[in-house]
Amino acid sequence: MQKTPIAMMLLALTTQGFAAPAQDSNTSDSKNYDPSLLNVPISDTRSPTGTKSAISSTTYMNREQIQQTGAHSVDQLLQDIAGFTVSRSGGPGSQTSIYLRGAEADALLVLVDGVRIQSANTGLSALTDLPLTTIESIEVIRGPQSTIYGSAAPGGIIKITTVPSSQRTSARISESVSNDGDLQTAASASGAVNDKVNIFSHLNWSNREGVDACNAVGNPCYSTTPEDDLDGFEQLNGQFGLQYFGDNGRRFQFSHMYNKGRSEYDGDYSNEAVNIPQMTNVQFKENLNMHNSLSVDFGKFNEDYETFLDANGTTSPYGTYGTDRYTGSLVHEVHSPSPSGRSTLALTSGVDYDDTTLVDFDSGFSTLPEINRQTTGIFTEFEYVENGATLRLGIRRDMYRSVGETETTRRYSTTGHMKLQLKLDDHWTIKSSLGRNFNMPTFTDLYYPFSSNPNLKPEVHVSQDLGVEFSDGAYRASAFLFRTKSRDLIVYQYDPATSTGSTFNINKAKIQGLELMQSYTLNNFQAQGNITYLNARNASEGELDYHLPRRPELQFTGSLSYTYDKWSSRLGVISSGKRFDRINNANEVGGFTTYNLGFKHQTTPDLSLGVRLDNLFDKEYQTVSGYNQPDRTLWFDLEYAIH
Repeated sequence: MQKTPIAMMLLALTTQGFAAPAQDSNTSDSKNYDPSLLNVPISDTRSPTGTKSAISSTTYMNREQIQQTGAHSVDQLLQDIAGFTVSRSGGPGSQTSIYLRGAEADALLVLVDGVRIQSANTGLSALTDLPLTTIESIEVIRGPQSTIYGSAAPGGIIKITTVPSSQRTSARISESVSNDGDLQTAASASGAVNDKVNIFSHLNWSNREGVDACNAVGNPCYSTTPEDDLDGFEQLNGQFGLQYFGDNGRRFQFSHMYNKGRSEYDGDYSNEAVNIPQMTNVQFKENLNMHNSLSVDFGKFNEDYETFLDANGTTSPYGTYGTDRYTGSLVHEVHSPSPSGRSTLALTSGVDYDDTTLVDFDSGFSTLPEINRQTTGIFTEFEYVENGATLRLGIRRDMYRSVGETETTRRYSTTGHMKLQLKLDDHWTIKSSLGRNFNMPTFTDLYYPFSSNPNLKPEVHVSQDLGVEFSDGAYRASAFLFRTKSRDLIVYQYDPATSTGSTFNINKAKIQGLELMQSYTLNNFQAQGNITYLNARNASEGELDYHLPRRPELQFTGSLSYTYDKWSSRLGVISSGKRFDRINNANEVGGFTTYNLGFKHQTTPDLSLGVRLDNLFDKEYQTVSGYNQPDRTLWFDLEYAIH
């Protein structure tokens, strides 16, 4: 554990000058420089046109960039990106918590084709249920975003797109197999019905052998006897949809995604879980005229979750819950350039509605009645642009209405932000933001048997950041300072003496940090790296200045890539400092450094073959105390694509 920070700093020094920046629309991650990516719009607004540049620190990756990383899950991909910390309770399919800039994992907003995929019960996102092969692009927007997106965005948001961005006719099939017997199969197709209508579909199946998830008895494994079996994961995912591309920016799209995952873990009461999340999305966008645009979105996300106990060849049901979430939004933008053309005014306004219900809850010990939460939010954002300077001011008002078995409660929240960008010249840009954020307790926080607290207060966060970005051809760099002050942060504390836990509010917490990101491209060679320093602590009066759980102070990620003729190669590294597993810092989890190595050969224009090694030096490590991570794994990849 003592060597890890030293190793991290040595790695950082060897990569200074070519680490990957927090990407804006002029930056590419993990791929040799491609001028076509300069026009990719990345927006941290709700503008229906999606053409405004981002003031926040952002990262964008398209399908080709994602494939080149060699990642085989969304959480594995995210841990390569600056600002993210990932904690897994075992191998593939296990419960995964993702922290962005130190914000709580259940306060990370994830949108898939505009639909929230957070579990209304736990607050965690179903990212492990989303195959990488379905993703067209992924955007990470750091910093306060609650003003335009509502609850659960103090550290930032993730926007994932699975539908094609334009009409195209293509098909691809891929197969991956590992030395452990893992299998991943994917097929997708997209085709134009006519000059305005496009249809698409995805189908994915995977079977992962997994690892022996927990190496202990009692907490945290909830098993009184050691279980040395492998805890696997099997998944089936399918999606279909259609798109309409009309005149004057008119666009309509519909998609439906189905997923079924079965995961194994260690435990006396249950050791298998089946989760079936489904997502439906309908979007309509239109430019009403040259100054007005409109977008309308409807979404549905529901999940059915059931646990079982598999013992002595007999499988018995244990617990269940289901959630149904319906969302809708209406967003209008009006923009007007000045007569001189040197400045522009824009006003984006909208209304969001969210209706979420917890149904069929049975923990195995007790049941809960149907619980419903309705949220209505109204927001507006003003933008002024002149001579390279951009100012945005936003305000939002949310009303939360919760309906339980015996009472109805209402809460109100007002959030706002101010963002400023100064483009000094063609190379240098300064960005800054300040925002107030609001996060409601989850159903698990409020109602789960033995550990819930119905008297929890909502979290309130004030976040700010200040950064500078530099871009000069193939070299790009950025540095961002960020800070979040939280009131009534919701945390969980396990008590080993009673083998139970409790959920409560921390009076004050403070998170501050620094992100350094650079990249350098020279001909066929690219190097990139990110350093994130994070100081996340309990700042309540009278407390012992404890670190917030599962957030390392220092983390480095980087890669070296080289392409020659039909060959490409990539060496990646992740180095993380120590972290603590409990709010009282009782359990220290040591730091680690892992490497990944991959090679790919474009055998024909349509066929590619690849080989990759995850955890190259077979490092034994944990990100959650007591839970093992996968050892060295050799993968063989094949992809056949028709364009």
